[in-house]
Amino acid sequence: MAWIVDGLKNGKDLGRFADLLAANIQDYGDVKGWRLPLRRFGLVDDWVSSPCPVYLDFGHAAFPSQGLPAIALVWRIAKAPSGRIVVTPFSRQSVVNHYTRSTPSEGFDPHPRPPYWARDYRTMD
Repeated sequence: MAWIVDGLKNGKDLGRFADLLAANIQDYGDVKGWRLPLRRFGLVDDWVSSPCPVYLDFGHAAFPSQGLPAIALVWRIAKAPSGRIVVTPFSRQSVVNHYTRSTPSEGFDPHPRPPYWARDYRTMD
């Protein structure tokens, strides 16, 4: 089971989410993602503690400044062991196929890791 949350229900959520991404910190996980800044907003805070995977759906909103294709995206939100929140984009169709046909979810290629990157912040306090 997973939750897909309507990110357009509140008219201000898309703008707030885009602002958070603009102040992003790249996540160097297995797929492209971003660590959210410490300032957050209600939509993410309401869902991040869910025991099931949660995806935010902002319809056909584009995020070109993040280097993402102009396709329908959903954003998985997850809390890292360190308490930081990480958002990861997936194509909407990939997520639908994952839950209806048991195919793997395909994320986007990860951000290139800087050469000085030695530790994984997700395991740090």
